This record gives sequence, C-alpha cells and structure tokens, in this order.
Amino acid sequence: MESGVTVPAWRERGAPVRDRALLDRINTALKRVPGAARVSTRADASELLAALDAALDTVTRADVVRELCTLQGDVRVAVAADPLRGVTSVQDALSRLRGSETAAQVLRRAPEVIVECMDFDRAFISEVTDGVWTPVSVYVHDDPRWAKSILDAARQQVQSLDALVLETEMVRRRRPLLVRNVQDRSDVHHAVASTSDSRSYVAAPIMPEGLVIGFLHADLRLSGRHPDETHRDLLFTFAEALGAILERTALLEHLATLEQRAADLVTAFRDAFADRRETQLSLAPAESDAVTPRRSRADAPASEHRLRELLTTRELDVMRYVAAGMSNRDIAAQLVVSEGTVKSHMKSLLRKMHATNRAEATSKYMRLIARTPDG
Repeated sequence: MESGVTVPAWRERGAPVRDRALLDRINTALKRVPGAARVSTRADASELLAALDAALDTVTRADVVRELCTLQGDVRVAVAADPLRGVTSVQDALSRLRGSETAAQVLRRAPEVIVECMDFDRAFISEVTDGVWTPVSVYVHDDPRWAKSILDAARQQVQSLDALVLETEMVRRRRPLLVRNVQDRSDVHHAVASTSDSRSYVAAPIMPEGLVIGFLHADLRLSGRHPDETHRDLLFTFAEALGAILERTALLEHLATLEQRAADLVTAFRDAFADRRETQLSLAPAESDAVTPRRSRADAPASEHRLRELLTTRELDVMRYVAAGMSNRDIAAQLVVSEGTVKSHMKSLLRKMHATNRAEATSKYMRLIARTPDG
C-alpha cells in the first residue's frame, strides 16, 4: 500500500521520528512477525523502514502485510512533515524559557530546552566578551557527567576569537555554521572537540540588536547522526528569538533594580521628613512611657549639652528610649519611623559614644545625665 508521499532517501537517512505512538505501533506490529526485532525509540526513519522491509520479506499473512505497508507510509509522512515539526519544536523550546526571571536562568536553561524540544542530543551556550569565547552551560541528554566534563574542559582553555577558529566567522558575518569532520579540523575549539568527541555540529550567534553576545552549539553525537542545513537554520531561528528574550529579561531586571532604588529613596525621604518634623515640634514622650521628659536647650544641664554636641537630636531621642529599656520595634513605633532607621541610628550613636553594645551605651548615658543635678 502506497502512502502517496515521496521522500528523498537523504531525508530518510538520519531523519528523526519523534512520534512515540507511531514507534509503539511499529513495535506492536513487529511482534506479530516471527524473528523480527524491536526497534529503538531513537531509531531514525531509514532504520524503521529497513526493519519494516525485513519483516515484509518474511511475513505471509495478508492483514500483517497491509499493516506493515501502512506503517511504512506513516513513517514517510512523518519525515515529510519534519520541517513543520521543526518550527513547532522551536516554539516549544522558547515557551519553556518564558518562566525564567533572570538572564542567568535563561542562559542556564537554554541548552536543556534545545535538546529536549528540538532534534539535538547535546547543546551548549557561550558568552562572547571582549573577543573571548567562554562556555556557560552544557546539556547532554541523559548524561550530566559528560556535560560537566565538556564544560570543565572548555573553561580551562581560554579561546580567543581570531582567524584560527571558525566561530570568528559568526561574529563577522552574523550567520550560523554547519561544521563537518570536526576531529580532522584545526580551526575548532580543541578542548571542546576532544572532550565531546563531536563529529559534526551546528552553531548560531546570539545577537540582540545585531550585537553578537554569545553562541549556541548543538550536535547529534549520541544517536550517531549528522546535522544538516535544516538543523542549522532551526538553531539560528531559536538563537534569534533567544537574543530577544535575553534583552527583555535584562531590561526587566534593570527596571526591578531601579524600582527598588526608588523605593529605598522614598523610605529614606519619609524617615528624614519624620525626623525633621519631630525636631521642629519637639514632642515629648508620653508620661506612661516612663521616659525622662525632654528639656529645652536653654534649661538643659551642661552634661546634656555635651550629649547634644555628641549626638543628633534623633540619636538622642533613640538613646533616651534605649535607656528606658525599649526595643527597636517599640522605639520605631514611638518615633514613627522604620525599624531599620532605628537600627541605623543605634549603630551611629554606639560609634560616637565608643560603646560596643546597648548596655554599655546606656551606662555611659546615665553617668553623663547623673553628673549634673536637676535644677
């Protein structure tokens, strides 16, 4: 039975079939053929078609023959639809990055989503800074130890972007690469090539607003396949979108930093305004607080004048409350400021009074107050 779909032989060789349901149907059908072996879930289209052809050579039952022929047609349909699925895989990979809150998270997760969503076995992402190529994160399907080995080897060899490496072309031309015969070349990153044992790979520049800030590399080493122009172009499509994601994430991080700084300024202004208002009104603490009432500057004894020369008005207020045994939280409530502001005043007055803690500061304060009797 013919499927009506014609697929070039080169597309069948190495072409992935990621339809798990189709693979299960093939293995179920092969169980009905004596001596037929199951196919791997990572088998490419040519291997699946070969297994079905071998089964057809031995089977005689008409219903099984029809089923095997139908499955051959389904495999060819899957291969023919691969370009569309490739675009979908890029969309799936990008959607997994949407939850990243920082640029660092995006850089760390990008290789993993490339492998898990697109047709690659391994991937790594690098930064490009001042003409130096520095790998950041590596992901290998089901082999984190190999990924770590590749990353460690890459970091031990600083790779400058000069005429000796192919990746320099990505910076100059802003175009992706398809590199074959990696182990026989002298213009590759030798530490990465040696540790990864890559045979061929594709690479693409990450370039928000046209500025190359990093690279993506990916290959098919685990499945023994070689990437082609389609893989190269799909990776480039992903890299272009990744550049926009990184730019947007970095902008949001910057805005969050500015927002926090603005909030800090508002808090500081509010505390300063409250301090100024308290100083102008010279409000005395309530009698129930059991705190020594505030004296006017003219009536204050010499010892208190010395304290006023040493401490600011607000620090002196804080010191009175500390001497009364109040906590930072209670003092903040009394002065209508934040607890952090009280802590800041405490740190300052401890330094000025050469005291190491609240108890020592209270002792020195009480001795100063006691030197001159109330008049």
